[in-house]
Amino acid sequence: MAKSSSLIVKGNNVRHDTKTDYICITDLARLKDEEPAGLVANWLRSADTVDFIYEWESIYNPNFNHVEFDMIRNQAGRNAFRLSTKNLTDVGCIGIYAKAGR
Repeated sequence: MAKSSSLIVKGNNVRHDTKTDYICITDLARLKDEEPAGLVANWLRSADTVDFIYEWESIYNPNFNHVEFDMIRNQAGRNAFRLSTKNLTDVGCIGIYAKAGR
């Protein structure tokens, strides 16, 4: 994150990139006292999350590839469905990204 600040959520710091207005979903996941990676992975598997990402990308991403993303949407909600930020960036999504480390 370029210029970062912290947002206070339920008394906890959540990293926030003031340039892009992105927030760290791992920090939000930590508020649930669960393993953040597992919580984020389960959140990405949800058909509702996939629909949200589809709508967000449709509005804010002028180069959004609806056809490729439809392949993801068709699988969402199935037991074996797994989605990662890499899958999303591979189809051109810009609303979510992964950054290793703290």
